[in-house]
Amino acid sequence: MRIRYFLFLLVISSTRIRAQEELPLFSDLANQPAFQPTFDALALGNDLYYLINDNDAGFTNVYKLDAEGQLVASRSLEPGYSHYGTLFTSGNRLFFDGLRTKDTLNNEHVLLEFDADLNIVLTQTWPELVPNKAGMIIWRGAEGLNAFDRGARMIRNDTLFSLMPYALDVSGFGPFLPRTMYEVLGLDGSVYYTKYLKNIDSLFYHTYTSFGNDAFYLFGYMLGPTVPNGDSFSDGGLIGRFNLQTGVVEGTTWFNDPFLGNGTNGSVGQMLNGRMYCSAYTDTKLEAAEYAGTGCPERTVVLEARTSNLSLIKGYNLPVCGFKTNGGKALATDADGFVYYANYNFTEGLTYVFKFDSLLNPIWQKKYNIRFPYSILYTEQGYLVLNCVTDIFSPVLEIHRIDGQDGELVGVSTLPFDMSGSLSYFPNPFKTQLQTELPAAQTSKLQVFNRQGQLVAEVAAPSTQVNLAQLPTGAYLLRTLDVDTERLVGQQWLLKVE
Repeated sequence: MRIRYFLFLLVISSTRIRAQEELPLFSDLANQPAFQPTFDALALGNDLYYLINDNDAGFTNVYKLDAEGQLVASRSLEPGYSHYGTLFTSGNRLFFDGLRTKDTLNNEHVLLEFDADLNIVLTQTWPELVPNKAGMIIWRGAEGLNAFDRGARMIRNDTLFSLMPYALDVSGFGPFLPRTMYEVLGLDGSVYYTKYLKNIDSLFYHTYTSFGNDAFYLFGYMLGPTVPNGDSFSDGGLIGRFNLQTGVVEGTTWFNDPFLGNGTNGSVGQMLNGRMYCSAYTDTKLEAAEYAGTGCPERTVVLEARTSNLSLIKGYNLPVCGFKTNGGKALATDADGFVYYANYNFTEGLTYVFKFDSLLNPIWQKKYNIRFPYSILYTEQGYLVLNCVTDIFSPVLEIHRIDGQDGELVGVSTLPFDMSGSLSYFPNPFKTQLQTELPAAQTSKLQVFNRQGQLVAEVAAPSTQVNLAQLPTGAYLLRTLDVDTERLVGQQWLLKVE
C-alpha cells in the first residue's frame, strides 16, 4: 500500500506572455517525471546530483551528472520502497536522509551515504523514531506559497541533526496532520535526543527549514502571543531560531518586522554564507528605508537578508506583480558572495532570475520562457542550473543552464542517448521475445523492473536478444547498464501481452 498525500490546489493564471529568451534543456535526464512523490537536486563541485522518486514504478533513483550535463552514474535505491527526504552534503560527502516506507507498517528513518560512483557505503536506520502510520506531506500548493517540504539535515562529526516533517494518518485516508520532529542521532545508530516541535513557540506547522552553524530555523504558521493576531493561524510568516543541541526556541521574528500590512501567507528561506536569505508573499509592498525595489501595490514578494540572529539587514521588493513565494530551493550563492534567486511570474508565465550582491542590491535580472523553477544551483564553473517543472499537477523535470556572470544562455551538450527511448527494444507491446539493434547492447547488461520497482529479471551482455516469456503480462521498465562502468545507457517502458 503506497503512502498517499493531500494536494491543495493552486489556481494558475491563464495569461501568458512569451519570453525574449528560451533556455534549452541541459541534460537528457530532463523530461523525467519529478517529485511524485519527491524530488531533490544539489551541486557538489562541478557535479550535479538528482533524487527522483518514480511514483508509478515505485522506486527511487539517484543520478549524477558531470559538468557537461552527461549522466555518468545512477543508483536505484531499495526497490518497492518510497524515499521521502533530501540529498545533502557534509564536506565532500554525499548523503540522503529521510523516511523510507513500503506501506504504513514498514516505515523507518534512514540515512544513506554515497561514494563518487553512487555506491552506497553507509546505511543507518532508526525505525523506532517514526510515528505509527506516518508519511510525509511533501507537496503543497496554496495561494501565496508553494512549499516542497522535506525537512533539513546537517552532519557534524559523527552526529546527524535532522528535522523530519512527518505527517500522521489519523483518518485512514492518508498522511495529513503535521508532526514536526527534531532528531539528534549518531551515525552508529544511537539516538541522542528527540523533540516534538508542534507546541514550541506556538508552531502550527512549518513550511520550510534550514540549518546554520549553531542553530536551525523554521519558517511557518504560528499561533499565540508571539505573532500579531495570534488567536488565528490564517496569517503566517514567523521565522524561529532554535538551539542546535536542545531544539529550544531562542528567538522569533514576524517576517515583516513593523513594516508589513496584514500578513505574509507563509515564508521560506535558506542560510547562505552565514546569513539568512528569506522571502514572503505579502499584502502590501514594503516602503520603509530598509527595503528597495518598486514592488507591487497589491500583492508582492519581498526578499530579506538577515543575520544569523534574525536581525534585518536589507530587504528588496520584487519589481512587478504576479509573483508568489517560491517554496523550493530558490536561492544560491557563489564564492564571491553574490546571491541568485529564481521565481515564476504567474501573470506573465515567465521565470525571472535575479543576481544580487550580498546586501540584496540588484546586479541583473533576466526572464526566460520556462515554468516553475523549483531550485537553483551554482557550480564551481560559474554556471547556474535551474531545475524546473513543466506542470504543477503532473510534474516533469526540466534542467537548464545559464551563465552566472551575465545570465546569458549556455549551449547544450548532446548526450549519446535519449533517456526516454534510446534502447529501441521491439516489438512493443511484446509477448515473449525482445530484440534491439542498439550497438551498446553488445557490452551492456539489462535489468527489468515491474511496476512495484522489484527487479524481476537480469540479462548479461550481450543483451541484443532477450527472452522474457517467464514474466506475467504487464508493464516493465528496462534499464541497460554498461558492464564495465555500471553507467546507465538508457531506459524504456514496455508492455507484455498474452
